[in-house]
Amino acid sequence: MGFLKHLLRGNYGHHSNKHQRKNNDPRFNEPKVVVRCTKCGKDNPENASFCQHYGEPLGKVKCISCQEPIPMDAKFCSKCGNEV
Repeated sequence: MGFLKHLLRGNYGHHSNKHQRKNNDPRFNEPKVVVRCTKCGKDNPENASFCQHYGEPLGKVKCISCQEPIPMDAKFCSKCGNEV
């Protein structure tokens, strides 16, 4: 088959879809949302409770009543209104 026919059919060269890289590198599977430690300034995974570099709590606590994550400086839970 001629090169022009190859292009018109959508086959952009015989290697176009055989050598695509797959990201098996675990660094690409990390969460995109991060929580920054206020003490050391380093990023941590979204679900972390403590800084993985410094050990400092990351400013999240759970409401005793409904288990909703709330900021450490909050006085009331934004979900159920319970006093913290």
